[in-house]
Amino acid sequence: MKKTEKTKKLEFWKKLNLKNDNTKELTYNGKKIPMVKLLDLSVRMTTDLSIFKKCKLNRDAKIGNSNKLIKSVISDGWIVPIIIVNKNMKVISGQHTLDTAWKINAPVYYLISEDQTPAQLMAKENGIIKWNDKAALKTYAITNKTAKKLNDFYYEVLLSLKKVSQDHKSITISQLLAIVYKNPTFFYGMKSNGGFKLLDTLPDCDLTNPDIMKTIKIFSFAQKNCMPFGIQRYVLLVGLLKFIINDKNPVDLDRLYKKLKFFKFIPDDTSENYYKQIELRYE
Repeated sequence: MKKTEKTKKLEFWKKLNLKNDNTKELTYNGKKIPMVKLLDLSVRMTTDLSIFKKCKLNRDAKIGNSNKLIKSVISDGWIVPIIIVNKNMKVISGQHTLDTAWKINAPVYYLISEDQTPAQLMAKENGIIKWNDKAALKTYAITNKTAKKLNDFYYEVLLSLKKVSQDHKSITISQLLAIVYKNPTFFYGMKSNGGFKLLDTLPDCDLTNPDIMKTIKIFSFAQKNCMPFGIQRYVLLVGLLKFIINDKNPVDLDRLYKKLKFFKFIPDDTSENYYKQIELRYE
């Protein structure tokens, strides 16, 4: 019996039905690649946006981002987007799009997928709204104990610096990691150090050491008061941290903090030369 075009299509989609596909991993050059699949291939459309729930692993939707999307919609129209949810209707991908849909009372399509890890959530974001270090640390803090310690400590640090904001500048997540782990390369950001997966590989740390907070205040003060316009900030920060963590001559952090008052760095190109400037000031 000759198969109709409709029968052929049904058979084709049946073969693709991921519910019946037991493949768990891909391989490339002998390396296993984990696979996250749809739980079914049904593409559903809805105007009832109340069915969607927030996934605690995902970022909070930012008002500014959804406003950008609204401007785009006014210009180009509403091309009905696809939201990806897990089996509990928690949004894995598309929370900014969904926020926009709420505001303009628009429909969305949605697909139901397997759950994803923090790393997988971040890796697939290739659009205009990208993950930043704060959002990444907050997400990893849900499943990783060290990341949670760092996240909690970071907001304690921000609160502490806010009290002295007249003379101190807030620090970034990358700066915190560089100081805590005494690793100058962290100043250049997580993306320059292997990406957000770095947060899943960091060893445990003792954040009760008072020298950590003293060092943070030195960096916070220096960035607010000691850097003239046009200076290469990260090169200077590397030189400053190398001076503090050097093994040959232990640094009195209280003394260094006082020495930096009323001091301006001379713009330079290398961390080594900034190290020398700090060394001369400290003597």
